Formats: sequence, C-alpha cells, structure tokens
Amino acid sequence: MKNLGTANHKDHKENAHKVHNTANSVRICSAFSVVKKNAVIFLAFSLSFLNSYGADSLKVKTFLWEQERSKTDSLRGVFSTNNRIPSKFELPIFIALSHFPELNSKLIHFEFRNIKTTMACRPRNSTIFKKERHYTIFIDTDADGQGILLDSIPFNAQIGIIAHELCHILDYESKTGNQIIGTGLAYFNKNKRADFEKTIDDLTINKGLGHQLLAWSDFALNKSTASSAYKAYKRKTYLTPEEISEKIKK
Repeated sequence: MKNLGTANHKDHKENAHKVHNTANSVRICSAFSVVKKNAVIFLAFSLSFLNSYGADSLKVKTFLWEQERSKTDSLRGVFSTNNRIPSKFELPIFIALSHFPELNSKLIHFEFRNIKTTMACRPRNSTIFKKERHYTIFIDTDADGQGILLDSIPFNAQIGIIAHELCHILDYESKTGNQIIGTGLAYFNKNKRADFEKTIDDLTINKGLGHQLLAWSDFALNKSTASSAYKAYKRKTYLTPEEISEKIKK
C-alpha cells in the first residue's frame, strides 16, 4: 500500500507538471500571437503608407491634417498597444511614430506637465539600468510662460518636434545607463547641450522628417509669439531653419 500511494503521488505530480507546462505554453503562444499580430498590422500600415506617398514617402514635405485624419483609427490600432497617447495629439504622434519601426515595442507615455519648454523626453529613472527601458515624453502646459505650447503649432510642425523627441529615445537606446547619466550631467554645460540637441536634429533629418523639423524651427523662431529670450535660446541650442534647409538639400 505504501508503494501504491507513492506511485499515485508521483503520477499526480507528473500530471500537475504537465498541466503547468501546458498552461505556460498557452501563455507563450498567446503572447507570441499578440506580437505577431502587431507586426502584421505595422507591416500592413507601412505598405499602405508607401502606397499613399510613393517611394519617397519618408520625405513628405507637408502632412496636412485634412488628408491624414481618415487614417487615425488604423494608426491607433498599430501604435496604442504599448503607448499612452493623448487623444488631442494622437494623429501627429502616430505619423511621427510611423517613421520609427524600431520603437514599435517600446513603452512610451506622453504626459502633460508644466516643463517650461514645448516638449521633453526622459527615460524613467527606475528603468535606466534595465534592458527594457520605459520613456516619458512631456508636453508643456504653461500657458502663461514665454515658450510655445504644442497646440499652437501647425500640424506639420507638430510632427517635426514630436519626431525630435522620439530621436532622443533612439539616442538613449544606443547608450548604457552610465552613458545616459553622463548625457544628463553634460546637459548642464550650454555648449555640450547645443552639440547634443543639434545631433538629435541631425538624426531627425536622417529619419526622413527634415521638412517637418524645418516647419517647427521656422515657426518657433519666425512666427510664434515666444519671447525674444526663448527664441535666442532656441537659435543657439538647435539647428536654425537655414541650417536645416541646407542639410535637407544634401
């Protein structure tokens, strides 16, 4: 009887182990199906994007809200899985994200906050030293400040500044945790800050959104109601419209 009890216990343990493995397999298959589904959706959108704008689709000069708004629902299905995106700006964010397939699996949250500048991107402190980092892109709410609010910017220019912030994520992804901290410390030096931001502008141009970056820079420096001090800071720290235009021609 002792041997029979032991055998039954062993069989029960083996069956429980099989059930556990089966459950794990189901969860893995389910997770894989979600990833596969998102990849297929993103590929389908990319092909649609190419068909809409032709072979040179990554260098569209002007995105018009009236022409793009019909794509909002399909874009939402592609880009809302891992991201927290405010409905007010989801279309320009979706269009900018469509140029960054390498960020498709990244967790990016857009949050409103009084930050004294139009937008700013930061890795979450708790994930800086982790393999999978999470990012927050802040959108300024300081209506009484000297800067420029995102909702006052033309649609095409909104895509440009959003793309610039997404390029910050590309930069962070290429760095170790210690290098990210080093970048943060170097940012206190005005000259190094300017070198860093201009490098991000270059990356934005290389991603095919130079015309949108130009629209943003031209608006900020030449057409906005920002203070003279704010414009002077922007002109010194980032590429100017003239510099962007020259780089786009190359």
